[in-house]
Amino acid sequence: MSLTLELPKERTVSPAYDKVTKLVLVGHQGTGKTQLCANLPNSLVVDFEDGCKEHYHAKRMNLKEVANTNNIGLGTAFLETIKAIKLANGKAGGYVYDYIIFDGITAIEKLAHLHATNLFKQSIVGKGMINKGAIINDVVTDVPESGWLWIHRAWDELYDQCIGLAKECVIFIAHAKQGSLVKQGVKLDANDMALTGKMKLSLLRDSDACAMIYRDGNKVMFSFKTNEKDLTTKSRARHLNEKEFLMSEMNEEGVLTTHWENIFPQLKK
Repeated sequence: MSLTLELPKERTVSPAYDKVTKLVLVGHQGTGKTQLCANLPNSLVVDFEDGCKEHYHAKRMNLKEVANTNNIGLGTAFLETIKAIKLANGKAGGYVYDYIIFDGITAIEKLAHLHATNLFKQSIVGKGMINKGAIINDVVTDVPESGWLWIHRAWDELYDQCIGLAKECVIFIAHAKQGSLVKQGVKLDANDMALTGKMKLSLLRDSDACAMIYRDGNKVMFSFKTNEKDLTTKSRARHLNEKEFLMSEMNEEGVLTTHWENIFPQLKK
């Protein structure tokens, strides 16, 4: 079959701002990432790390509690939670939550290792190796010639489960780490995300924006400013590009005020 396609003759007029539907937040422990996200309206925190405490007054699914209560693994608890959200969306004929936060992304990487190992064991090659007496506990260490290919496949499968669940945005919380890069033969320290190789690149490539989070006294700041010592920060959305925003501040009485409208203009009153 041959198609006759009409090529564009004019530039597309873009809207005043680009909607952020996939957001990555990177910060060190204790910067207030989870508490800040828990204050998003009509949001759900999918908590892998038991980090969303009850006093945050959040809608949350504590996957460790789900796993322990039902005597299942964390991966199964994750997939059952995804299934429950999709079922609820189907019954609602739309979206139950405006924002869904996955806290944190390093736990999904660990699940990818387990999932990849199981996928390999079920493959023809894997079954053949096992029949010959091979013991495969981790596909990366035990099958070094192709292990990472299975990890990336497993990561894609798990990540894809998270997308399209919320009306407005899916948010991934990641831990920060100290990375390094080489510029003109000189090794430089750099801000980085605690996520491995191609999984990090895949996440950043698919996201609309990624912010580094830092605390300044009683304030939490989001930075979308890029520099040569940063390996993660980015934004396709023009209202965020190369900007830095005050995202929350806590007064002396412990009352937290958030400014999510800086990221999501639709929240402006």
